[in-house]
Amino acid sequence: VKHSRTPTAQRDCDRRAPESGQLSVHAMASSSSQANDKMINDLAVGQLWTKASDQALMALLNTYDAFAFDLDGTIWKGNTLIPGAKEVLDLLRKLGYALFFVTNNSTKSRASVMKKMIGLGLIVKEGEVLGSSHAAAVFLKSHNIKKAYVVGEAGLVEELDAAGIQAVGGPADNGLSFDWKAENPEVTLDPGVTAVVVGLDRDVNYLKIQTAMAYLVTQKAVFVATNQDSRGNLASTQEWAGAGTMVGAVAACSEMEPFVVGKPNPLLMDIACKAAGISRNKLCVVGDRLDTDIAWAHNNGAGALLVLTGCTTEQQLQVPGVVTKPLMYIDSVADLLSIKSTVSDSYCCIS
Repeated sequence: VKHSRTPTAQRDCDRRAPESGQLSVHAMASSSSQANDKMINDLAVGQLWTKASDQALMALLNTYDAFAFDLDGTIWKGNTLIPGAKEVLDLLRKLGYALFFVTNNSTKSRASVMKKMIGLGLIVKEGEVLGSSHAAAVFLKSHNIKKAYVVGEAGLVEELDAAGIQAVGGPADNGLSFDWKAENPEVTLDPGVTAVVVGLDRDVNYLKIQTAMAYLVTQKAVFVATNQDSRGNLASTQEWAGAGTMVGAVAACSEMEPFVVGKPNPLLMDIACKAAGISRNKLCVVGDRLDTDIAWAHNNGAGALLVLTGCTTEQQLQVPGVVTKPLMYIDSVADLLSIKSTVSDSYCCIS
């Protein structure tokens, strides 16, 4: 991913005088970087715990060099785009920000996510899409694992294959069962399998869970989870059980805890930051889940912007004891369009 924005320190020296009635995207109305930093810090500690104003959104734009967007519940729900999402992404591209699209949905490979985005009319470039299935492949390859048993769908298998890791199980075990009339029913294990990877599997069955457990307990395979999301926005009208359902089942029967490679693990963030040539504190995460998206940002030193179009409600944020709070929140990504008329940038013209 090519990142065309000038590093922050240099941008502060190179700002173009804004046109009449406009603010530079790199300056708050106060035109003071100290005021900008104070607003971000105040938001971070909850002193301004409220829905983001246009001024706060300007502070956010002035602070970060790249944005990492969640997809399900943030950019779309099911196969339906969140209204205004395309326009926001187009605006940020014109302003020169590096963009990444990071999903914990392991049923999709990066190629299939790109295909969906293009089909929905979104602009996406090679290297901008990152997913938990790809993270699993990166993790296994870094540990020199050659063959893995999969509880998951085609997207996960595709990413493992692309990394040169042989996947067994997965869709091939859909619909299978045991011969319960046999005296001692058992699964046949492949001695070459040294890892078990569990992701979202809408065709999960008892045989898959038993096979995964047998590899973990009998062959001491490495237990890897793409993510532990409890629910997900697989459709626009209803939440569905997430990968955490399958991961929890395998963890319970194996009495083992997995290595979790998707959000909130830092692996995908480091891939994004390396591609953009920035440090973590110059990346802002935009997502709908407190336990994955916002925790991913907070745990790894990035900024966070919560949207309320997915799994989190405004009422949940006000409950005492909610530990993982976003830097700020908005109703929808479309709210970022509110600052369009007040920004200008030396790299582009906003029409």
